[in-house]
Amino acid sequence: MYSFVKRVLNATFVTIVVAVVGGMCSVLQAADSDKNQTIKGIVQQQDLRRVPQAVIEVKNQEGDMVSSGVSNDAGEFKIAVPEGGTYSVSAVQETYRSEYVVLMLGEEPVNPVTLTLSKTKEVSLEVVSPLPPIQTKASSETYSLSRKEIDILPRGNNNDLHDVLLTIPGAAYGSLKQVHIRQDHANLQLRIDGVPIPDTVSSTFSDVITPRAWERADIVLGGMEANVGNKTAALIDITTKSGTKPGFGSVQMFGGSNKTINPSFEYGGTIGEKFRYYFLNSHTATNRGIEPPTLGHSIFHGQSERNQTMFRGDYQYDNNNNITLLFLNSIAKYQIPTSPGQTVNPTILGLLPGGFTPVPSEMVDENQKENNQYRPFGLAARYQYQKLFQFGWVFPPHQSDL
Repeated sequence: MYSFVKRVLNATFVTIVVAVVGGMCSVLQAADSDKNQTIKGIVQQQDLRRVPQAVIEVKNQEGDMVSSGVSNDAGEFKIAVPEGGTYSVSAVQETYRSEYVVLMLGEEPVNPVTLTLSKTKEVSLEVVSPLPPIQTKASSETYSLSRKEIDILPRGNNNDLHDVLLTIPGAAYGSLKQVHIRQDHANLQLRIDGVPIPDTVSSTFSDVITPRAWERADIVLGGMEANVGNKTAALIDITTKSGTKPGFGSVQMFGGSNKTINPSFEYGGTIGEKFRYYFLNSHTATNRGIEPPTLGHSIFHGQSERNQTMFRGDYQYDNNNNITLLFLNSIAKYQIPTSPGQTVNPTILGLLPGGFTPVPSEMVDENQKENNQYRPFGLAARYQYQKLFQFGWVFPPHQSDL
């Protein structure tokens, strides 16, 4: 009996000792944890005098204040933070401020910090910046047409220039295949690969470059830059096709009413690693080249033919220099349509020399011939300041024989 009671007392004593020791360990661990989440230090002047009543600010990595406190009469402070992490500590008193001290609170206790106040100085900062460039596109509209968008149009890339322009808002079809854009007539400017085409090349009835040769085109309406000049109804900035590797090409035959036939051929490729080329030829024949003065499908003296040729060669001399040769040629002949059954004006006939016999109106034979050639030679060189030099000339001038 005595031995049993002795064993019970020993077990009870061991349990009490373990509980007391465990509790003490928990208290010590909590104390250590509280110690690790506390920032201690002193605030002093530059002459090492302690500073009382200084405000201590503790901020996290985002710059938000998480805790603050005030130094005591001895210049000491003790501030608790909610959790471990990286914090910056600084002291402020009136016009004095200390530097920021960065601390990392974790498992290891941090050493006390010393914050030294110094008088702050007011700094006046004036920021001078050049005026932003004038945003010309803010007052203008730009419509972009890619090769694919042209191909999905009715008749695809067999369309003429005026057919493509009619797809933009504010464009209306006029007589003689001319387009009115925003009620402005024949006031267009063409640019091929960034180079303006002289007026002598822009013909009356024919186009020097067919949409078949377009890689893309940006059509700018209204509010254009001063370098566009006086032709401001629309700026048509065309980027032509060039050779690719592997090469590409097509042979097409298009035809329809009014005895229209339009065979065409194009091919682009490369020679070696530095030279790219693209060639195109398109021939169009129809008996309705110019809109006739008569109604219906009957056309008198309206036969026309047009042949368009284009060649582009690009030689990449090195990474900074490229030489481009572009040749455009358009040869067209149009019969001026007539209106049959017109009567002779006796007043006009009386002013003519005697013996003059007028022919019937349907037999009047007048023609419009147009020969347009454009041969620019471009040298693009990119230097340190990314300057672009281009040279171009046109010959012979536009020739018209009516």
